[in-house]
Amino acid sequence: MTTVAVINAYRQYSGSTIAALSYLDALNDRGYRASWYQCVDTKALDGWLPRETIVRGWTTPVESLNIAVNRLYAFPRRLRALPEDLVLATDQVLSGLTEDHRNCLVLVHDLRELDRETRTNPGARVLYHFLLPKLRRAQGLLTISEHTKRWVESRLSDLPPIKVVHHGTQVQGDPAEHLESSLRRLKEERELNVLYVAVDRPYKRVAFFLQLAREAERLSSTLGISFRFHLVSELSEANQQDLARRPIPGLRIYAQVPDMMEIWRTTDVLVFPSTMEGFGRPLIEAMQFGIPVLACDLEPMKEVVGAGGALLPASDLPAWSGALGGLTDPASFQSAARRSSTRGAWFSQNSFADRLRSALREFGYQDTSSSTVASSPRSGAYP
Repeated sequence: MTTVAVINAYRQYSGSTIAALSYLDALNDRGYRASWYQCVDTKALDGWLPRETIVRGWTTPVESLNIAVNRLYAFPRRLRALPEDLVLATDQVLSGLTEDHRNCLVLVHDLRELDRETRTNPGARVLYHFLLPKLRRAQGLLTISEHTKRWVESRLSDLPPIKVVHHGTQVQGDPAEHLESSLRRLKEERELNVLYVAVDRPYKRVAFFLQLAREAERLSSTLGISFRFHLVSELSEANQQDLARRPIPGLRIYAQVPDMMEIWRTTDVLVFPSTMEGFGRPLIEAMQFGIPVLACDLEPMKEVVGAGGALLPASDLPAWSGALGGLTDPASFQSAARRSSTRGAWFSQNSFADRLRSALREFGYQDTSSSTVASSPRSGAYP
């Protein structure tokens, strides 16, 4: 049996940690024995599960310094003696692990944000300069999309083999039941619940979502329907001030959501106007329920959404409001929901586990269903 060390350094409740946990479960479900190593930049350990191995970094009063120093030096040093057959780093900035582990696969997310931050953030410049070249030392790279693979190949040469493994999601919905519920709301209550899930950064365009909500208010009287907008985000100061000046009556904001399943169950449409994504996890979660999706017409979204949703020009507000208005027709809504559900099947946790197993087999790491088990270098017992 191949043993795998899954190394994560994202915060506990981040979307990237949720994605990394899906790798842990997929590995164990497909006959590998995977262990979780959680790298922590601060002294606060509340909330992490007992089954995790905590890898403490150095702590200074400067968060950006902690992040840079720990990923460049502290975490790789403390993980030097991992006993597992395979090391899976869940983030490209953990590529320092490749110095001591040639049996290391690195999961590469969207690098464009890090590339953009190098212009203003010294810490990002350090990480970009020193860590990304270490990707060349990995046994292989896993990227979350073809788009990300092409982007990495355009920035770095002499790379190891790259396999594209589209993420999956552990969120499970009942598309048939959800469609029935949404259609009942649409036909009987004349109401649609519209959701956006995003960190409030400029490229996520929360301000555009607020514009769309105001435009939908004007559509309501024409179409004879009420739009209820829901935003899962901690708002930036600029957007808080905007809402204080111009409140939106049909808008509800959730800074923290203990259980996203409750949100998904009452969502009828997901809008996703972000203009910089490597993947877009809310998209695939929505599609598990067959929720119609409106997203920007960008290369990563074309790859993820495909024919499962409507792809719209990023800044064309009339196109977005028109597409939203079109979903008030029950027949159009039903057709969009079915396309979403069909596309969503590709991103189920089960389908993802099969894709991940196939990629690992190509790198020589067999699961228990195979006749042979890969022999990889081991560096001794973990201290």
